[in-house]
Amino acid sequence: SIRYSGTSQASKSVTVNAPSISGSSSVARNAEVTYTHGGGFGSSSYTWTASSGGTVLSTNNGAKNTVIKWSTTGSKTVSLYYAGALLKTYSVSVSGVTISGLTSTSHGNTVTYTHNGAGNLNNYNWTASGGSIVGQNNGAKQVSIRWTSTGSRTVTLKYGTTTQDTHSTSVSAPTFSGTTTSLMNQELTYTHFGGYASSNYTW
Repeated sequence: SIRYSGTSQASKSVTVNAPSISGSSSVARNAEVTYTHGGGFGSSSYTWTASSGGTVLSTNNGAKNTVIKWSTTGSKTVSLYYAGALLKTYSVSVSGVTISGLTSTSHGNTVTYTHNGAGNLNNYNWTASGGSIVGQNNGAKQVSIRWTSTGSRTVTLKYGTTTQDTHSTSVSAPTFSGTTTSLMNQELTYTHFGGYASSNYTW
């Protein structure tokens, strides 16, 4: 309002909105995400919190930005406070880590599996039941597994010591081809279609 000699001359209503929050609203488990508020006051007076499954790793530029790690899946919330008073909340959806790759293959084949997880890729660890890990790429984003046993087999992905996902692969015995009828003393050739090093097979 405007006053002259103590008397109000004019007034105008002002609407003050809560500052906005920006950052990824849909992320994968283990992601470390930066969130920023649009408030203009002294940034050091702002504080950040995250709902269960989120950890505030750091704040930057006073408290203009924060980095939050999401360790569990589901609907989450980032909250912004000023001098202890809640100003704004921001919804985040955290999806689970999944493994993609073949669900069936033949004995001896080498199959590549990939996960969609975020965070420090070097913290991911792969194991395989009945298979051997023969290579990893892009940190541990991808793994190549040679299947050395038949049956229902499992690929397991962990982040540190916590299991993120499992993936089943059915490994069948290799097929082989050749003539099924022959004459006595006839010499015939048979071929197998196993993917493993041929020197490891015996007939």
